[in-house]
Amino acid sequence: MKVWLKGAILLGICLGNIEAKELQELLLSSQNSSRMEAKERAIQSARLQEEALFAGYLPKASLGYDHQRLSKASAYTPTRVNRGYGEVSVVIFDGLAREERLEQFERLKQARIHEANFERENLALEIIEKYFSYHYTQSLLQSALQKDRELGESLRRSKILHDSELIPLDEPSALEAALEQNRYEIEAYRLHLFRYQQQLELLSGSPLESLQANSRLKEPTGGESGILREDLRAREEEVNALEHQAKTHTYWPTLSAKNSYSHYDFNSYLGEGTPSAQPERQNEFLLSAKMDIFDFGAIAKARESVRMQKLKAQSELNYAKESLQKEQKIALFTLQVLKQQLKAAQLSLKASSTALEIQRQKFSAQLLSHTDYLAALSQEFEAKAKLQTALNEYEIAKARFYFALGVPLFEQITLENRP
Repeated sequence: MKVWLKGAILLGICLGNIEAKELQELLLSSQNSSRMEAKERAIQSARLQEEALFAGYLPKASLGYDHQRLSKASAYTPTRVNRGYGEVSVVIFDGLAREERLEQFERLKQARIHEANFERENLALEIIEKYFSYHYTQSLLQSALQKDRELGESLRRSKILHDSELIPLDEPSALEAALEQNRYEIEAYRLHLFRYQQQLELLSGSPLESLQANSRLKEPTGGESGILREDLRAREEEVNALEHQAKTHTYWPTLSAKNSYSHYDFNSYLGEGTPSAQPERQNEFLLSAKMDIFDFGAIAKARESVRMQKLKAQSELNYAKESLQKEQKIALFTLQVLKQQLKAAQLSLKASSTALEIQRQKFSAQLLSHTDYLAALSQEFEAKAKLQTALNEYEIAKARFYFALGVPLFEQITLENRP
């Protein structure tokens, strides 16, 4: 039993001392995680799409070669023609579709940026939740180890008294049962700690030996003002992109220009034709205008379809904004309730510790039954657990409150010991 207890105590010490990391370190490390890398790739893709679209409207230069062969031709028409040419073309005006499409892609790029910012905050919230849950479980483990030591000492004393035939067998048996049940809980806490450690490593993208328990979130002052959260800003940009997309469907004319220079090689004339009958070099300039005047309403219907998509997205955005307002109210009320629960848990632990000390003295003097002693010990352990639960939930509630307001979580972390 002593070997097992020393090993468990050593585990608890190591969890707090080996290359311990702070909460802010985890948040900084998470910026290089695979989740954030995926969002950065999405931004790069949107930026390249915008650049490709812009480049597509710039003048284009191209080179080409044609070979023509005719089975029948007139006397002055060559049966074989080789042509090499260079061409420059540009779209001068396309009914403002170009400008609207460029603005659409700009809005989509901004949406990807806001999505990345939101993912950064969402990732920070997940890390904060796991961080405080880790320390909550670690506190329960330390309390369970302390309870194990006390139960072990009481069991040792009870066995001595039983061997001296001063107490019945049921007392050491009850203590031994409580001891084994407590060890079952210790193993469960160790499993939870391992899970939280693995989850934090995944979220932060870095190996983790242990965590320092010196971080908490700043106390809300009550005067915090929320800003439009990044996920809603992303959705606003997507709504704006749809508005510009609808305007790309237009009946305005398209005006383009093209200039080409060609060099011909004529041969194999039939009849009396000679190569000099055709010019060998030709420069051609073409200015064209095109306007759709009737298409059975195809363009109008396409524009209306996109407009309906925009109205749908706008309605979803309005609902999301209303939902966020409710979320902010719930987060604030949760903070107020948990603050009162935290005070109650602190008073409960103080009373339970005082009661246990009195019961312990009575039990040592054989003035109290083992049943009452175990009840007092369990009551104090439950009071400690409630306090740790309240501390954990209160810190997480503060994080969720700031998250709902759109306040950067990293700026709200302070390096102080938890109360």
